[in-house]
Amino acid sequence: MPQYQTPDNLDKSVKMIDELLTDAALNAFSEITVAQLLENPASVCETLALIQNIPKFSRNYKLTHEQVGEVLDIRERSELVARHAYSLAFYVVNSIKKARRAYLDSSNGELSPTMREEEQKVEQRAVPRLLPAKPQAQPFTPDKAKKAVEVFLNRKMKINEQTFTFEECCTHIKGSYLEDDSKRWHDTDLVEVNNQTPRWKQSVSAALSFFSDKEMVSFVHRRNLWIIIPL
Repeated sequence: MPQYQTPDNLDKSVKMIDELLTDAALNAFSEITVAQLLENPASVCETLALIQNIPKFSRNYKLTHEQVGEVLDIRERSELVARHAYSLAFYVVNSIKKARRAYLDSSNGELSPTMREEEQKVEQRAVPRLLPAKPQAQPFTPDKAKKAVEVFLNRKMKINEQTFTFEECCTHIKGSYLEDDSKRWHDTDLVEVNNQTPRWKQSVSAALSFFSDKEMVSFVHRRNLWIIIPL
């Protein structure tokens, strides 16, 4: 299988775009929110496609730690939207683009062969059936966070691993609590608290602090690692 290759000169092009974006433009667009774009029929489909594509293609770019965090925040919020909404958004965007290309191929105002073919496909294609949104998990309470962290720590000790990162712990807990992506976080757990951190991650952090107070784990700042203290 061929290796995925990042397009040539991508970094150079991105840098050039960044230089072309003036402060005036950034300030003007800062007054428009993503929520407003999602509420506007002219932009909702393109915006949903953007929300899906940012995490999907982010690895093509050189990002700072802060920018990686922003991408993860977008991916986290994207789970609040039903999957079928994304499917329909891509369907609409692709249909418009194909119709536009076909129109440009047409002559004398008559439908080109490409346009006629696309019309036939649209007539024959049934609109995808509406898929139910993933059910919400129960609120991730402090007690549930402690239990989840305890299970994670026991798992690490069982495989003789004594160190872990905060993100590793969160990833394990997310997969377990959301039953391998069959559920989504409860709305209350996605509310941002300190430093734009979702509430569920703050609960994990608080649980780790709880076990730290009990001298079961310790955080090593210089290595940015948690260490499980042997009994």
